[in-house]
Amino acid sequence: MTDCQLELINGCWTCPDCGWRYTRKGVPIQSAKPPRRNCPKSKDNPRPQPKGPGTELKKLMAGFGIKATLGCKCNKRAATMDRNGCDWCEQNIETIVDWLEEEAEKRGALVRGLPFKRLGAKVLVKLAIRNARRVEGESEQPAHQPPDAEPDGNEG
Repeated sequence: MTDCQLELINGCWTCPDCGWRYTRKGVPIQSAKPPRRNCPKSKDNPRPQPKGPGTELKKLMAGFGIKATLGCKCNKRAATMDRNGCDWCEQNIETIVDWLEEEAEKRGALVRGLPFKRLGAKVLVKLAIRNARRVEGESEQPAHQPPDAEPDGNEG
């Protein structure tokens, strides 16, 4: 059995697999470090790793030291991007850049010493989409492809 993979959902640490919520006397607890807990459903219902443009954007942002914080909409928006897919993200790139700009404004003029630039954010979103398409392509390939047989000119 593995631990619950807790996510901050509506201000409460919650396991999306089994539904367990971290509360004390029914009041949600928003501590930075939720407790470890064996998930009763993890063995029967392994949770797939998220993938898609939102997940890829989170990875790129983490490379700059920018991560989701308590109370931000980052994880929810990344999940929206993952759920809607690469084509939707391309069609709605200005909305996604608006989301990034909104979060940057909430965090202050400089995020990790970096000023927000729409052009740079757009490049990151496009790179996240490209990376997500690459990951999707890899997951569609069979695990092992035999090499193509080259005719040697000799029969029998």
